[in-house]
Amino acid sequence: MRRTISVQFGVLEMKDIERLAETLKRAAKKERDKFWAGELLRFARTCEKRVDPGRKIPKSRPPRRREIDYDAVYDVMEGEGELPLLTLEEARIASRIMTKDGRSAKEIARRTRVADRTVQRWRKNDRESE
Repeated sequence: MRRTISVQFGVLEMKDIERLAETLKRAAKKERDKFWAGELLRFARTCEKRVDPGRKIPKSRPPRRREIDYDAVYDVMEGEGELPLLTLEEARIASRIMTKDGRSAKEIARRTRVADRTVQRWRKNDRESE
């Protein structure tokens, strides 16, 4: 007996893909043939990646404003609710303050929506300028 697996993701909604992944995992547990159980699990992981590709926060276009919005900087530092988008200047100010508060580069990067390496570079530049 030959088995084939074929699905097109373009038509399915995300919730349907999640359900499909769960169904495939259950089928893999019940499958006696190890090869097919592995194939079902691999396909389930592929489905899960379609739902949550594991990417970092998507880069958004920063707002265009000439003056610094200190309320937005404060909201990012507090980190409650929806975090506003910051300009690079605002992100750097928030980064300096959160660094002084002892926060990690990863946490700062997540809140300001920049790369970890950018926060590390800003910290290095600040140390060199002192």
